Amino acid sequence: MEGWIKIHRQIQKHWVWSNAEYFKAWVAIIMFVNHEPKKVLIHGELFECDRGQSLMSLQNWVKIFGKNWTIQKVRTFFTLLENDAMICTKGMRKTTCLTVCNYDSYQDLQQTNNKQTTDKQQANNKQITTNKNEKNDKNEKNDKNNKADAWILKVDTKFRDIISMFVDYKKSKNQAYKNEKSFMLMANKLISMSNNNPDNAKKIVEQSMINNWSGLFELKQNNNKSYEQTAGKARKKLY
Repeated sequence: MEGWIKIHRQIQKHWVWSNAEYFKAWVAIIMFVNHEPKKVLIHGELFECDRGQSLMSLQNWVKIFGKNWTIQKVRTFFTLLENDAMICTKGMRKTTCLTVCNYDSYQDLQQTNNKQTTDKQQANNKQITTNKNEKNDKNEKNDKNNKADAWILKVDTKFRDIISMFVDYKKSKNQAYKNEKSFMLMANKLISMSNNNPDNAKKIVEQSMINNWSGLFELKQNNNKSYEQTAGKARKKLY
């Protein structure tokens, strides 16, 4: 795959920036959607795929996003992006059509040869050798991740993916749970606050992520407006 993509600095103020996995996945989406219209052959049938679109299956997105991603996790991430008007998806007979909203407005073609050269030079200048520190950091993170995975297994099955999403969000804010007690307090609070309803629990978590909150709070209901309307006002434009 050749060429380049553009990412505006404003992304640093967006919720997707605060989660390393989500940010990497978002960049992957921008990279793998079409930069020009073309036809795609899927199981012997031709489909039109426009600029800013992809016709890859959820399983293919799992492979692209990498380790620790599952089909359910991809669905959850896509739902977050759709709620924030960043993408829209449409189920098809043999695959999934994903469209990046406003793709043309920030990925227009420009002559950037000089800028590319400068960027490469800056990247080379910033290379550092910290292998030992990186290994220590990775070992420490792996220990914490293994503990968190074990704690999640103690939660009701229907809430595991939702709580895992919130745990990843907290990690991205350097607020990982340090012990099982604090983790279980959070999990029980979420389940109780949602009235034992996974859909409500998911909305509560999404509400915190969209607003960049550290904690979990009751769903806002301003003048009997729906969650989607309330959350929509809190959403920030990515570009």
